[in-house]
Amino acid sequence: MSASNRLRGLYPALLILSFFSVIVLHGILTLSPAWDEIVYPAAGYTQLKTGAIHVNTEHPFLSKLLYGVPLLVLNPALPSMDVKDPYRYGYDFTFKNRVPPLTLILWSRVPALVFFILTGLAIFGGLRRLAGQSAGLAGLMAFCATPIFLSRAEFALLEMPMYFFMVASLALQEAWRRTGRRGWLWGCGIALGAALLCKMAAIPVVVTVLLMELVFIPGQKQVTARFLNTVIVSTACLLTFSLSYAIWGGGLAALRHVVETLIGFQKEPFYPFYFWNGRMLHNPPSPVSWFSFAVKAPPFLLLLAVIGLWQWDRSGKNRPILTTLLVLVVVTFMIVLSARDAVSSVQMSAVYLGVAGAVSGVSLLFSSEGKRFWKGTVIFLALCHFLDVGSVHPNYLAYFSPLVGGSDRGYLWRSDSDQDWGQSLPALARYLRRQGDPEVLLAYSGAADPQRYGIRYQDLCSPALVSKMHTGQNVREEGETVYVALGAKVIQSETRLIGWIWENRMPLEIVDQCFFVYDISRDVEAFRWMGFVYAAQNRFEKALWAFRRVQKMGRTVPDDLEMIGRLEKIIEDQNATGSRPAASSDGTAESKQEDQP
Repeated sequence: MSASNRLRGLYPALLILSFFSVIVLHGILTLSPAWDEIVYPAAGYTQLKTGAIHVNTEHPFLSKLLYGVPLLVLNPALPSMDVKDPYRYGYDFTFKNRVPPLTLILWSRVPALVFFILTGLAIFGGLRRLAGQSAGLAGLMAFCATPIFLSRAEFALLEMPMYFFMVASLALQEAWRRTGRRGWLWGCGIALGAALLCKMAAIPVVVTVLLMELVFIPGQKQVTARFLNTVIVSTACLLTFSLSYAIWGGGLAALRHVVETLIGFQKEPFYPFYFWNGRMLHNPPSPVSWFSFAVKAPPFLLLLAVIGLWQWDRSGKNRPILTTLLVLVVVTFMIVLSARDAVSSVQMSAVYLGVAGAVSGVSLLFSSEGKRFWKGTVIFLALCHFLDVGSVHPNYLAYFSPLVGGSDRGYLWRSDSDQDWGQSLPALARYLRRQGDPEVLLAYSGAADPQRYGIRYQDLCSPALVSKMHTGQNVREEGETVYVALGAKVIQSETRLIGWIWENRMPLEIVDQCFFVYDISRDVEAFRWMGFVYAAQNRFEKALWAFRRVQKMGRTVPDDLEMIGRLEKIIEDQNATGSRPAASSDGTAESKQEDQP
């Protein structure tokens, strides 16, 4: 293919990437930071400014460093505090800086979008060289329309740069296989080292590359030659990984921490509490990860991948592609199975690189005559997939398969980075504005400050960073419209406190798959329940406020009056002694000033 033809062939790929980049950019602009996202840009920027690695050292540093680069232009201040609590450090860096927080969040997410585009181009280029233009475009579309890749392109998390280096390593190994030049093999090892420097979840691709060299790549018949190639890849990978730490202050200690975390991941339960099928599991076995993958996997995309693999197998073409894809999928599943306990589905995301490559095989159907049924089936499945994934935009983090009820029922199956990671505050703010901006009692788990997104709220029960400093504004005793907004993660983790309303009331709306909104304006039982919620947290002024709302509605019973008297006595004693309430379950401690109406 001539250079001009190759360039023209690139135009459709650029069009696809432009379309999905706009979709991702919308998510970047409209999602609040996820829990871990509050840490990584702050850690990377601190490393660039100080020349040392001392924030969030349990994870490798390359992705964090990349997210810190755009912030150099803004020159934000570093927090003057201990870095032993990276989440508090990241919160102060983002929300207590001279640079506006939304500006910091936006700029730190730009590298994720850049690496999304670069990974798409690498997938397209590699598949086009191996199997033609149509295969490249099909694989690119599959990559771009996969929820887990879209979600990681929207946030400054560790995975998106890792995906690029994972794909680059496979492309460089293919170049070595095609040309026989060992320089490509060294490049493959360097790319693997860079992938590990982003996140240790790249290990399945490292194992896949080594197995391909040692066992599966045709043309190398001598055992010694295969062994030598494996040594070259391993050496380049390990040197890249270890020497990259050596150039930074505190690098050796940080490297040791990464290794200890990896070893601990295999020896000790890394996710001691794992939410699954409506309940919290304690130290669940690793096979649960496979089921977790199944409930998050887009079914129409998997069917397209099966058809693509079938076509690759029937054609007999590019057997190394088929072998690599299958080895990658099997290795990823086996590594996850070998873990001590269940993991989040992102640890298995290497499988989706194999899925994207497998989907490219459907292009073979359209390069031959006939087969109308299968062509129609592929088109139908592709349309179903785009509609399915598009329905959750822009909150791809919360995508769940329609086979388990879809994304609105994802809270029944998984939590944290698989469902609600605090990313939906802007969607809640937009919903509340449409409802006339009612007063809100908020239960939120996340890394952001709801007030930064225009949410006027009184905290109900929020295991959030912001709750340690302030609990919003006070709802008036005489207010007419009062909503309760419960985050899905809070429903899962604080069931003892807030389970009653979730079990006994139907929500007005499930906002962005993550917030359950209730109108309790005239609901006596709801306010009574709320009084006990506040009392259980030793937040006695708020508990008294809730019972007085019941009293003003004229529906009190003797127990309510007794509770009001007890609360008034507790508050009077505290005022007399000058004592403050004990810390609540979410880490807050209220002052008398906060509770003035």
